[in-house]
Amino acid sequence: MSRAHVHNERPQRVAELGELGLELRVNPADEELLRRRWSQVVPAGIGADRIELQQDERVQSGGAVIETTHGQVDAQLESKLAQLGNALWTFVMDVSAAQDRDGADA
Repeated sequence: MSRAHVHNERPQRVAELGELGLELRVNPADEELLRRRWSQVVPAGIGADRIELQQDERVQSGGAVIETTHGQVDAQLESKLAQLGNALWTFVMDVSAAQDRDGADA
């Protein structure tokens, strides 16, 4: 997919999200700040009234969990670090397996 295609498709995707509505769950300590800056947080093309901001003590401060009818995005730092760790582990295992194969061929 070309960069131009992605760029041109983004407004359509944002508009589709705006039609669906979504729930944004954040740590209670972050809710007040988000409400004060709501107009800066909500992307253009999505009606702010379509996003339900919910406090959730299970969400780490600074993170968020976004839920739509199509699924969930966990945007917490701990979750992202776990994904990074899994990706690095997979890379190391792939490199190790390739080296083992190369060594066996020699």
